[in-house]
Amino acid sequence: MKRPLAVIGTCCLSALAVALLFGKDSFLSLCLLFLAGGLLCMGIRKYRHYTLVFLTGLGAVALLWGYTEAYLTPSLSLKGETAEIEGTLCELPYQYYDRYYYKLKTGQQTVLVSSRYKLKIEPFDTLKATVRFYGETDASQDLYNFSKGIAIRASIDPLKSKTVVKNDHKPLYYHALMIRQWITGQIHALLPEREAGFVNAIITGDKYQLPENEKQMLRAAGISYIVVVSGFHLAVITRLMLGFFRLITRKKKRLSSALCIAFVFFYMAVTGFPLPVVRAGIMQIFLLIGDIVLRESDSFNMLGLSALVICLVNPYAVADVSFIMSFSSTFGILLLSRTIAVWTMERIAADKLQILIKALVNVFAISVSAYLFILPVTILYFKQAAIYSVITSLFVDFAVMGLIYLAIFMIITGFLPLAWCVWFLADYILNVAEAVAGLPFPLIATSQEFVPFWLMAAVIGGLTLLFLKVRGRAVRYYALITVLSFIVFSVGDSFLKSGSIKVSVLDVGNGISCVVNCCDRTYLLSCGGSYYKAHALDDYLTDSCVYQITYMLLLDDKNACTAYAKQILEHYDMESLQVFDKEDYTENIKLLLRPYELVPPDSTVYIDTVRIQTRKEKNCMAVYANFNGLKLLLIEGKTDCRKLPESWRECDILIVNGDIEHTELLCAGNAVISDEYERLERYDAMANGSYGQLHATAGQGNWSCRVYQRGQTEIRRENGWLN
Repeated sequence: MKRPLAVIGTCCLSALAVALLFGKDSFLSLCLLFLAGGLLCMGIRKYRHYTLVFLTGLGAVALLWGYTEAYLTPSLSLKGETAEIEGTLCELPYQYYDRYYYKLKTGQQTVLVSSRYKLKIEPFDTLKATVRFYGETDASQDLYNFSKGIAIRASIDPLKSKTVVKNDHKPLYYHALMIRQWITGQIHALLPEREAGFVNAIITGDKYQLPENEKQMLRAAGISYIVVVSGFHLAVITRLMLGFFRLITRKKKRLSSALCIAFVFFYMAVTGFPLPVVRAGIMQIFLLIGDIVLRESDSFNMLGLSALVICLVNPYAVADVSFIMSFSSTFGILLLSRTIAVWTMERIAADKLQILIKALVNVFAISVSAYLFILPVTILYFKQAAIYSVITSLFVDFAVMGLIYLAIFMIITGFLPLAWCVWFLADYILNVAEAVAGLPFPLIATSQEFVPFWLMAAVIGGLTLLFLKVRGRAVRYYALITVLSFIVFSVGDSFLKSGSIKVSVLDVGNGISCVVNCCDRTYLLSCGGSYYKAHALDDYLTDSCVYQITYMLLLDDKNACTAYAKQILEHYDMESLQVFDKEDYTENIKLLLRPYELVPPDSTVYIDTVRIQTRKEKNCMAVYANFNGLKLLLIEGKTDCRKLPESWRECDILIVNGDIEHTELLCAGNAVISDEYERLERYDAMANGSYGQLHATAGQGNWSCRVYQRGQTEIRRENGWLN
């Protein structure tokens, strides 16, 4: 076998991905399946070389099973419990929205605890506190935690005492954390706030200081990879350091490579050993070892080996989307970039400016090959694809490389003119991203109704070209078919939707996030849900190309109604706001509410032909809205339906969350329960209600109802074709 490590690493990743896709209950079946396949291949001489594939899959699933039972299952039994824990802070604390997060090592397990207040604690100090382990997390959130090495999450009880024990004997990793902290301080001291957060994300990988709107902007432009420290960043920095070491060692190649290996370990530690950096670091180290022993390393084998090492340490690493995208893009670059570059250069007359043209072609080839291989990942994970990614890369990749070089010198020297250059490059990259994100269709969301039909047309067109054996211009014809079908389906979809009303109830766990689109206006009747679904509403509005919200209602300060209020108020402009009990909200939200003229809570709001009425009193919390004849009733919390006006009890769409009493008094064409699957039992009484259809979000995706001008109603589960 020519590349055994590449085969083993890829098979290990694939087997783990399949096992996680089907869940814990499938582990035994998959082990037996891989064992049977391996034994069958061993018995048939023709297929004997496939034995390694099946045995690798068997070993990977067995490792995952053992890791789950030994490390994770004991922690998951603590969900919803309150306990006193003692752990060592093993990472720098960070702030995300209004909470502070601390990663604690408690024996063999790692717990991520959060607090409303900042604690006076340094890395590798010991914290003793009473915590409540999170009970409401879905499978995707658990997988994300496991991929980061976190067994369970918890929140610190603010009413109980907390003890911090200082540790004077710090390990070596502590100094790497202090260097990261110093780098962050240098960047913020020399650059404006906006550019500082962006440059810090590029150098250290710390994205918590990067505003959410800039993250969305970079994603829409297709260049979010530049703030995920990975192979691109490490290759640029390693090239710089290798040149520096060769200069100080008087071009001693082996010594320079050995020093560079030490630097790669150092940089991995400073960035906190994120999986994309570890993957790239392992490949870079073996390439440098090849320089020392005067042997050229095979890139595919090194890629497979890096994946294998990472999965042996933590088999749940395959649930980290940044690692999978890093692996996929690297595989695509190794496989296709050289072919694309040669094919492109053959079709370009580059007599003049040959060096510049060649450099641009190489960037184009790398961008295309990486994009093709990460496209399935972005569609499956993010449910969207960036259209202009390759074009944007041509404009920013060289600037990013220059920014990394200059930023390193700026951090070391503190030289102000260098800071001006870094500021200029950072501002240029952000402005390019903003311009591209403002173009039509920067993101194609799979939730859009025409997307499956467009993809089907593209596939049929490609198969037709293969069947007709079109050669020479097949790529051009296929591109033309894809573009034309996109234009036809997108324009046709917009024409059919004109004048329609769409009601969307998002799958946000325990709470309600309800968005209504009527007459090209957006109404946000509730913005609540669980914290682990914090990005669901913002992502939905971004995918739907919503830039301004006509009306937003903050019915209550509870998470079920307003958990995502802060990020929505920060990212979107509002025409009108209706708020109950403004003083109940946090100071941060009060500051965000100041610029707006608030609608009195007890009034009826009229916006064109839309009427919105609210009611909040003891045991009654409800919203009743009429959108051009479509009647919608939203009920939250412990509400007694007998206290609702009789005119409200009959509606077209009913949306509920909480312990609703006397639901038999309600009559609705469609009733939607917006809650977690584990909580559906408390809605058993609704099964006997007067509803045309009863639906539930319950971890199954967003629910939507569209009413067309002619009266037809379309009810669908968004991304149902993909799920």
